[in-house]
Amino acid sequence: GLTMVEGKTEGGPRRRAPADLGPFVGLDPSDFHDGVVEGLTSFGAFVKVTLADGSKAQGLVHISQVRDGFVERLEDELEVGQEVKVRVQSVDEVAGKMSLSMKEAGGGRGPPREKPDLTPFEGVTSDQWLDGKV
Repeated sequence: GLTMVEGKTEGGPRRRAPADLGPFVGLDPSDFHDGVVEGLTSFGAFVKVTLADGSKAQGLVHISQVRDGFVERLEDELEVGQEVKVRVQSVDEVAGKMSLSMKEAGGGRGPPREKPDLTPFEGVTSDQWLDGKV
């Protein structure tokens, strides 16, 4: 039989056992941990994270948290079975969800840029036009 009502088929619902996310609560969000990609979707990658003490749980790296810049296809960046480094951004023990990031802490924008040297332009007036190349 075919039904869309959960639990109305033989054997009942097939839900995964909830993971113990306790060891992941309160981790420093700037620390990276070992992980293995377990699945890819259009919106992100499911990664099994392993802590130094051996605790393991699955979390989601949203497609926007894979790397800096736009990611069009996750399959071009990651593959199932690939070892990755992730940061634990948030843990919701009630919902059984963990949000991960592969970017550097601080938005992944990299180190702050040095201020450019503007001394060559000190004598330029606001009404003066300059030729330049972009």
